[in-house]
Amino acid sequence: MLTQPKMQGQALLHSSAHACPPQRLHSRRVSQPGRRQRLVVAASAARAVRTGPTGLDVTDPNQPGKTYRPTSPAGWEIISNTLKEKKVKFISAQEVKFAAERGIPIIDVRPKSEYAKGHIKGAANVQYYRLIEGWSAWKTLRRIGFTFFGVVGTEPNTDFLNQAAAVVPDASQGAVLVCNLGGNLDPDYGPSPYGYQTRSLMAAYELYEAGFDNLQVLKDGMGGWTRQERAVVEGELPE
Repeated sequence: MLTQPKMQGQALLHSSAHACPPQRLHSRRVSQPGRRQRLVVAASAARAVRTGPTGLDVTDPNQPGKTYRPTSPAGWEIISNTLKEKKVKFISAQEVKFAAERGIPIIDVRPKSEYAKGHIKGAANVQYYRLIEGWSAWKTLRRIGFTFFGVVGTEPNTDFLNQAAAVVPDASQGAVLVCNLGGNLDPDYGPSPYGYQTRSLMAAYELYEAGFDNLQVLKDGMGGWTRQERAVVEGELPE
């Protein structure tokens, strides 16, 4: 349902080569894995090497073996610097519309429940964090901790990179990432010299590490989108 908000992804050589007489060699080409398939493999490998309780710890490029939580000052510094080096682009709501018209995928990284309340038309939901699944001792403790602070418990989506690779047909074409806030890397507009951390920026870092290119982030996120009273779609996309 489209609504207006209120005010507001061997060559197999089959030969019969005889010494005498020589015979013609027959061959057929076996398709090689596509770029998307290679990215899925790379995505799985990238996720597999992550460490820490949530599997998202960031590795210090200058100190092999040294890792930091992504939300720590040192972890965010690494993420921010990587995104600057990769030249991640922040775009306006109108530019998102133009990007969609050019066929660039829009990935909404918010949890499914937030996505269902209202998202950009055509955006695919690839959760960076999802509701906690399972009842292991660790996950039960996380639920209790979140409940203590009055918030819904979430955990990293361990299949994020594979799901993103499935949405993006060409990794070099890139994608537009959307969360609630957008974030920035400007030291003048963040609580740290490295800008303001958000789910979109953490997701962008993961995607760059997995081999994606030309990533863009909706500046001001869905909050800014709805403040401009732009149309949103409610409900989940069919599985």
